[in-house]
Amino acid sequence: MSAISASFLPRAERLHDGLLMDVDAAEWGQLAILTAGATEPATLALFERLLRPGDTVLDVGAHVGLHALVAARAIGEAGSIYAFDPQPYNADRICRNAELNGLQNLTVVCAAAGERDGFLRVPFQSLRDRSRLSLAQAGPNDLVTSIEVPIRRLDTFMRENDVSGAKLVKIDVEGYELEVIRGLGDRLSAVANLVFEVLEDVDVERTRRVIDVLTAAGFLLRDVEGNSWSLGQPLPEKNVWAALR
Repeated sequence: MSAISASFLPRAERLHDGLLMDVDAAEWGQLAILTAGATEPATLALFERLLRPGDTVLDVGAHVGLHALVAARAIGEAGSIYAFDPQPYNADRICRNAELNGLQNLTVVCAAAGERDGFLRVPFQSLRDRSRLSLAQAGPNDLVTSIEVPIRRLDTFMRENDVSGAKLVKIDVEGYELEVIRGLGDRLSAVANLVFEVLEDVDVERTRRVIDVLTAAGFLLRDVEGNSWSLGQPLPEKNVWAALR
């Protein structure tokens, strides 16, 4: 019986940069990681340029943890990373992947982030795609069953966990970026860098409001390759790098 069970155990895959991941090839996002080694190489390279041992990172919308793993390795044992995802499946995967790499500086927060503290219901997602859950609009893989999960303001979370600031906050929440950033409150000024996604199918006015909030707070916008960026310009990997002046 144990031999049969062992044949069904997940297998750790070593990525191109040496990280190990428990990859579920039934999900297209993880299959892309398995085949390409990294789905956003320029963004991951930016993380490695920005982060130093001892830094603090918040990864909001962490999926199965690829970006969180890269950040956790860069900040070392003295650093701390908090990986947020409201889907229990994703949270489990991040934990598995952290264990595979012996990372003790990564805390998984099975919760959404937004501009209030409480609970909300999110739709269960298709097993083919657990990466595009959205609180801003209907997702392409929403199913009928729902899950009640916590939602946290990041400033509340940071105060409760004695996090005074962050070297990097990465936000990948399918159009819900504005609410997540508003949830930082007065801690926004204690964030050195934000990396957030801009999707073509998200209302451009929502993106404009995100940009207005960040520029008013003193952030300079670039693409992940370091080039100055403004709304309407090409955007490699669909990610904006906002750096506090």
